[in-house]
Amino acid sequence: MDQNISTRYERAQTILKGMMPGRTVLNDAVFSHWIEDSTCFWYRRETQTGKEFRLVDAKAGINELAFDHQVLANALAEATGQNVNYRNLPIEGKDAGITLSPKIFTFTAFSKKWRFDDSGTLAQQSIELPEETEDVDDPVFAGDAVNAIRTSKQPLHSPDGRQAIFTRNHNLWIRNTTTGEENELTIDGTKEYRYAVDLFEAECVPQAIWSPDSRYVFTTCLDTQNVRSTSFPAYVPIDGGTHQMVSSSKFAFAGDDNIECYRLVLIDIEKRTVRAINYPPLPFITYGDPPIGFFSANLGWWSSDSQRAFFVDVARGAKAVRVMALDVDTGETHSIIEETSETFVKLKHSIYDKPMFRLLPDTDELIWFSERSGWGHLYLYDLKTGELKNSITGSESKNKEGRPSTNKGEWLVRDILHYSADQRELLIQTAARDININPYYRDICKINIDTGEITTLASGNADYSVYTPSTLILMEFEPLGVDRFHINGVSPDGKYIVATHSRVDTVPVSILIDRDGREILELETADVSALPDYWQWPEPVKLKSADSTTDIYGVVFHPIGYSPDKHYPVLEYCSAGRMISTLPQGSFFNTPQGGIDYLLMAALAALGFVVIQIEGRGLPLRNKAFQDHHYGDFAYASDYQDRMSGIRQLAKLYPHMNLEHIGITGIEGAPNTAYGPIKHSEFYKVGVVHHVYDPRFTPALLGEMYDGTEDPRRISNMTFPEDFADSFNGKLLLICRMLSFSTPAGPFRLAEALQKANKNFDMLCLPSSPYPFSTYNLRCEWDYLVKHLQGVEPPKDFPLTTGRDLLTAYFESKS
Repeated sequence: MDQNISTRYERAQTILKGMMPGRTVLNDAVFSHWIEDSTCFWYRRETQTGKEFRLVDAKAGINELAFDHQVLANALAEATGQNVNYRNLPIEGKDAGITLSPKIFTFTAFSKKWRFDDSGTLAQQSIELPEETEDVDDPVFAGDAVNAIRTSKQPLHSPDGRQAIFTRNHNLWIRNTTTGEENELTIDGTKEYRYAVDLFEAECVPQAIWSPDSRYVFTTCLDTQNVRSTSFPAYVPIDGGTHQMVSSSKFAFAGDDNIECYRLVLIDIEKRTVRAINYPPLPFITYGDPPIGFFSANLGWWSSDSQRAFFVDVARGAKAVRVMALDVDTGETHSIIEETSETFVKLKHSIYDKPMFRLLPDTDELIWFSERSGWGHLYLYDLKTGELKNSITGSESKNKEGRPSTNKGEWLVRDILHYSADQRELLIQTAARDININPYYRDICKINIDTGEITTLASGNADYSVYTPSTLILMEFEPLGVDRFHINGVSPDGKYIVATHSRVDTVPVSILIDRDGREILELETADVSALPDYWQWPEPVKLKSADSTTDIYGVVFHPIGYSPDKHYPVLEYCSAGRMISTLPQGSFFNTPQGGIDYLLMAALAALGFVVIQIEGRGLPLRNKAFQDHHYGDFAYASDYQDRMSGIRQLAKLYPHMNLEHIGITGIEGAPNTAYGPIKHSEFYKVGVVHHVYDPRFTPALLGEMYDGTEDPRRISNMTFPEDFADSFNGKLLLICRMLSFSTPAGPFRLAEALQKANKNFDMLCLPSSPYPFSTYNLRCEWDYLVKHLQGVEPPKDFPLTTGRDLLTAYFESKS
């Protein structure tokens, strides 16, 4: 065995220990919690010894300790008899909060709730028990981590505060907030016909919305009655039993006749009548990741006079999207906005986003997102008439700043951050407006919705991250004390913005700016002092696609201490899909998956590989033509021809890349990871595939809209990795999680095809692991790549541990 390989494994492991929650890089993002309607917010600052709580007065430009940590530590020690370190207060979870008048800090410590005021007085609070809710059935997807983030349903109060609705036993109930009297609103709810819930029951409030006059409730009923039932065999039962256990869940595969759907329901609270809306059921699609409910995704709302309700109807396959108006008195519905596409109409860029439109109830207007011009722009509609009032973004005449620009609307709006009704202005993030910088880098702007005049507030040769409740990826970081529902990078009045700017090769810096673009404070520069001295910053690269015309982008992680005079095996890392771009643009947490891919690639480079991630055509965050590339063939989501072309271009720049030894790996779910080593084993000599994405055995809600797989005929005309088994002539490790909701059918069909073709390959089946990238399958990946690409014997049974283990353990504790 190469004596250096153990050192390389140790170095790679050290890098991965920097994942949450035991992170190495501190303060790489600032999560601001604005206090009531003030211009003050608090945040947690991470330190090498623990954490501290900071209070920022944006108007005054002051950043100071939120309270005396030593006084609180002394008081908490006295009250509990526990040792308390003021540098690392034992504050649990994510429910801390601060009020200003009076100034009180509330928090949980030692499993009790406390309040600490500005005079130094600590008092224990009475613990409010969660609202009674329905019993939670077995997880919809056996073993899936999303079920671990379920919380007790909280009541949804009426605007007048007199009543609250909540769910119980699959029905919707109402409580008088004065008397406590409870009554059923619906009576026909069942396990397969559930009121006011999302599919995974992960939302903390009922999926419903009160009318402004508190008379009506607009809600949905999730209907899975005719959906297929899929079995999940547990060959190693979690209860320690001997015999196989089988659980089943109802979910539809792509192309099934019957899929999960929402039926719309209107409830008259005064008359206690429940009316099913005379409108076809709405197909359930993925509104986010983790998935969120219909109303949490803002797909239903009320007019200001309570006479009309509105909802968004996304047709199955998403080739048509309509905004519908419902007349409360007559029950009639009519379309006011309609978008169609030969491929798909999208309401957002990424699966990690919420739909990107904004209701203006006071003026009966809607800010609508559309790619009708070929680029993602915003349009202003009159909800009374359904007429288009104007295009807000994208016009040639609107860029008055003198910066280089495409000047043809060939740029896109990435996010809506805030709307100020008085100024009729939006705070937005855009990309690709400056032709001289990476088109993925986001800036921050304000724009008048009537004139379209746009003003840049923050921009440059870096990506700007602004974390808001719409940033759904934050839900996966609950162990860090992250609560997306109370985090917002914009102040309530829209006058201040907290942003973090970075590139893959720079230290993140978080700043506070005002709505005129003036920098008020530099809040934090990420503390990278704990990075190992052998840390190698990655490099962003710009390349050409296989058509030699289209610009594509990537990132390269070089081996630690690499020498241009030596040759190193090349490893492509693939993690994107038609619904998501995962190419890092910022560094550490400021990446699409919160730093996970970023550190996984850095660790692989530490093993001695040149690690490359390139995003080819077929992915979001560019124009519509870029994402629609080879629509209907998920093998081309991030076209592997583009990626192979990019790798060849990089080899001309970096002679230390050894193109005779190229491998490929990537996270589970990357649709075409398996195509490289199977179809192009002359290029990719070694492949490690963490599950095979196969639309035939993937829940319809996850992917029907992106490749037309709502049509079984389209699926039957697709090609799959198994179709190229005869041409395979490389090394392949196929890893299959037996409890994955995607089912093992995809990898098993590939394995069967390889056997029939008399091809040698390796397969690892994990009978009880529901989580991707457990330390075991990650270590097996490392061993396989080191052995077959480097020709080196890996350390025997290396005891790999990562920061990811702590997050996995957290999810398992919640299951």
